[in-house]
Amino acid sequence: MRRVLSLPQLARNTYNESSDFVSKRMCFSFLLAIALMTLGVGYMAGRVATIRLIEQNAIICKAAENRLLKSHLDAGKNLENNIKQESIAGYYRDLNAYDPAGPGDLNYQQAAKLVKHFKESQFDSVSKVVASQVRLTFPDPKNASIIAMLNGDEVVYRSPNSPSAKYTIPSGQKYQKLTRRIEGEPVYINYGTARDYDFLNKVNIDIHGKVAIVRMGKVPLYQQITEALSLGATGVLLFHDPKSYIYTDTIVLSPTLLGRIQLLFGDPSANSSTFDEESINSSKSIAVSVINVELAEYILARMKVVSTDYNPLSHYPISQGFNDSNWKLVLDFNYVNVLHTYHNVIGAIRGLEEPDRYVLMGSSRASLETNATDVLGATAAMMEIAKIFGNLKKNKIWVPRRSVVLVSWGLEGDGHFNSESWAQQHALLLRERAVAYLSVERAVKANGRLRVNCAPMLDKTVLETAKLVPNPRLSEIKAGFPSVWDTMSSQNPKNPKEDTFEPRMDTISGEGDYQMFLHEQGIPSLDFGYDTVEDSGPTSSSGYQNQFVDADFSLHRAVAELWSMLVWSVADTPRLPLEVTRYLEFIERSYAVIVTTHQKLISNHSLPITKLMAAITEFKESEIFFTHELKTLDVTDILRMRVVNDKLVQLEKVMRCSHSTTKNSLSLRHAVLSEGPLLNGYGFGILQELLRDFDTMSDDVTKSKIIQHIDTLSRCFQDAALLITNVVYSLTGEKISSTSELDEKNLQMKLNSMPNLLEPNK
Repeated sequence: MRRVLSLPQLARNTYNESSDFVSKRMCFSFLLAIALMTLGVGYMAGRVATIRLIEQNAIICKAAENRLLKSHLDAGKNLENNIKQESIAGYYRDLNAYDPAGPGDLNYQQAAKLVKHFKESQFDSVSKVVASQVRLTFPDPKNASIIAMLNGDEVVYRSPNSPSAKYTIPSGQKYQKLTRRIEGEPVYINYGTARDYDFLNKVNIDIHGKVAIVRMGKVPLYQQITEALSLGATGVLLFHDPKSYIYTDTIVLSPTLLGRIQLLFGDPSANSSTFDEESINSSKSIAVSVINVELAEYILARMKVVSTDYNPLSHYPISQGFNDSNWKLVLDFNYVNVLHTYHNVIGAIRGLEEPDRYVLMGSSRASLETNATDVLGATAAMMEIAKIFGNLKKNKIWVPRRSVVLVSWGLEGDGHFNSESWAQQHALLLRERAVAYLSVERAVKANGRLRVNCAPMLDKTVLETAKLVPNPRLSEIKAGFPSVWDTMSSQNPKNPKEDTFEPRMDTISGEGDYQMFLHEQGIPSLDFGYDTVEDSGPTSSSGYQNQFVDADFSLHRAVAELWSMLVWSVADTPRLPLEVTRYLEFIERSYAVIVTTHQKLISNHSLPITKLMAAITEFKESEIFFTHELKTLDVTDILRMRVVNDKLVQLEKVMRCSHSTTKNSLSLRHAVLSEGPLLNGYGFGILQELLRDFDTMSDDVTKSKIIQHIDTLSRCFQDAALLITNVVYSLTGEKISSTSELDEKNLQMKLNSMPNLLEPNK
């Protein structure tokens, strides 16, 4: 029975193999189906989760940006409402108060008060009070230098060159007396330019062992003096150019400038770090002095004329020696060396989103000038701003996006800006990270208009911020000028013939604590304060006179409000408020004036000015597309914002045209922003001077310099155009014909760069 019911052995074996095969295949298929379903579900879940995560991050970014925007606006309101003129006046009095029983001098005590104030304001980092020294050389106040002319042994002219009262030796400082007598024949070298020295060589005039008489102007004083002494002149007498200098009483060699020259060319034994007041050595003093134009012309009139053919902008012919061979020049110099100590203080608030980007604000606390306009008012305003910033941070109302660095310079003066050494010490960090230097060297010089000197890219920011600052004068408010901007517009309109009423901004140039930041580091800078209504010449007042200029400190309050809100704007706006369009307008305006002024000269000598115009046009085309991109920029796109901001910061560095800077000059010049003979706010100062010289003497050397400088400026603007161009187009050189084409290409780039998981199913 078992055998009948059982399947044959062969059949049974065949069935088992087939059954086993079917079972394995079904299991494999089933598992594969489950795996595919799991993968599909995981893919869909992952896709949905990723999309949701991206959406959530976008919402978070927008929410965070909204919170930051609210914080930004709250901070602005606090700055508008909480800066008090009474507080500024209190800080001013405190800075002027000297405690004889306390440590150090007044400068040290001021620095200690600032350190304490910054710490109490909860700054994230505050420097210690560190002493720095500067070598100063003053004319001896008790023994005037003597300038004399002798005919054999007979004195035919003798005049004491009385020291100017512009500078006073700091009290309580040890000093070293320096004297020197030199005798020799004079040689007139005009301005002491490279061309002047070339001509001297051509007519076989060697200034070695002679007294160089130099006309001031065209070349920085430091360069004029050091060049002559380097070529072997035993002494240098400088006189002001009546055509270039109106206020002759202001032309005095600063103690810092003389100190540097003494260090380079004086007797090395006079350069020790310890002074003995009783030590006098006839070989120690440098032989450098400024004489008045009357004395200079008296000497020149009795000198032997070498050539009347060489006359670049001068009615004084090149001369050497006296007409009478028995005559000689005798100079007795009397100076004193001083090692002056001062103290800088630096405090910083760390930025929240971009701590490695710095907004610098600076002011000075002391001046070398005897009757300098008051400098402590700016420091008092800085202390009020520091208090407000500290309160905002302490109460968790606001922390700036970028780090804010407050710098109080312990000393400033003509020829000495201790920001120079600090900027050089931190050159690498500043070039890469500093976005602006906002300076107030004198808060109130006079009870006139608010004068603002700034880099073109900061123009618009200053004007927009000035609209938020209430007018400090009630009489002007009643007259219909409610804000600082309204007064600026009425007193100094940009174009009186138009109805825009936009105030005219003065382009920053020349010397100041900002010069190293702007000219050497390429950091957009500004300096402002209340000044005279018109350029009526220099003004001076002491700290006591300041009380009469701004007795209630209302002008100081306005300066503090504008200063703080400029810092607030630059340090906290997602996209840096630097406007490329303003820079372009300045460049085009300067170019147009130069071409109009020298049109005939350019045409007659085939100067390649069109090359410069082509480079400016290239920069203009890039600016149009860059500005268009800025309008569509998403402020929540942090990486894109960083790229744009870095371009804006780097632009000023490109505009330095650093290869054109005069390396042996103490005063560095900005090839684009520097003023020239045309003045009136136009740039290209170096080009202006070269064209002026070429117009006087059409020589090949000057023409070659003009061509070279035009080439330098052209490369500068081409580099600027590449900088702000889309990174892809700047490398390939592809030209975009319109903003619509740019939008289309940018959209396609965004679509092509999107992750695959966000693409729709096909």
